[in-house]
Amino acid sequence: MPHYLIKATLIGVMAQRLLRTLCPYCKVPAELTADDWESLTGTRHLPPAAGGQRAVGCAECRGTGYHGRTGVYEIMPLGSPLKALIHRDLDLARLHHQACADGMRSLRLAAAHKVAQGLTSLEEVLRVTPGNQPP
Repeated sequence: MPHYLIKATLIGVMAQRLLRTLCPYCKVPAELTADDWESLTGTRHLPPAAGGQRAVGCAECRGTGYHGRTGVYEIMPLGSPLKALIHRDLDLARLHHQACADGMRSLRLAAAHKVAQGLTSLEEVLRVTPGNQPP
């Protein structure tokens, strides 16, 4: 598809994943180390979350430790700065860097917030979301 058609028609891009939510009846607190948090966020600049939980398993969740799902989203609206980068010789790294500068959060970072809220586990996030890519 020609780049000028993309610039003229695309208003945004969204990726989504569904994470299993921890069973409210059997989840237990789990300490998140700095290394755990770095594997989620890709940076040590954010302090580790205090609300980490882990799956145990009970009769309510049929021994899985999980009950239900929650969505995580990566949304990249195409504003003027991003549209200016869309041309024949597109540099994906530069596009990604600009999208992050414009406020886009990666799937992994969005999922890290769910871990911090105690809604899902570190293991579930690492299983479902793609790794952090440097901008």
